[in-house]
Amino acid sequence: MKVAPVPHRVWDVLQLPPQPAGPAVLVVLAGLPGTGKSHLAAAVAAQRAVVIIRTDTVRKALAPQPTYSPVESGRVYRTCHAVLRILLTKGYPTLFDATNLTAPGRRTLRCIARATGVPYFLVWVEAAPALVRERLLRRGRGMSAYDSDADWSVYRAMQATVERPQRTDLVVASTPGTLGEAVATIMGFLDGGRAENRGKRVALLNSPQQVA
Repeated sequence: MKVAPVPHRVWDVLQLPPQPAGPAVLVVLAGLPGTGKSHLAAAVAAQRAVVIIRTDTVRKALAPQPTYSPVESGRVYRTCHAVLRILLTKGYPTLFDATNLTAPGRRTLRCIARATGVPYFLVWVEAAPALVRERLLRRGRGMSAYDSDADWSVYRAMQATVERPQRTDLVVASTPGTLGEAVATIMGFLDGGRAENRGKRVALLNSPQQVA
């Protein structure tokens, strides 16, 4: 598999810890913009030393005024895949926060996990379109803690590209509820790749004050 070069400015914005807190694993978040992926990633990182690679952060490093064009997105994902391969090889437990909407893209991630010899865990995050639209409108008013500039038009365009995975390790529905069960399931995987809870569906808390 050809590995894309990683510009220095991308490494500069990732703020990696000096030493891995292994064992290395790959947790992949997938779902449309505004469904709660970054919120879930942050909740996991608050409890465990994992490296979060966000396409939004890498995109801003590569294109300060992103267009979300197919060419731009292709470059972003190739760069992220190269970063993931390097981090997993070095022993970093890593969480990839991206839309990951296509089957070929997810196959690439499974191949990276297999090639680096690490466990792989896929989390699908979803939310009702009306709730997503409300969040993205709030994001457009600068009320988000994350880097994404994706708005409602980007969400609608991406809807046409969704290839929902036939098999997932965890489905998180962004509805009123608690975040704890979703985080606990991912933590169990991080603690040793345990698979007894794979395939379950849990709720992800997102109050009006929490914008993902």
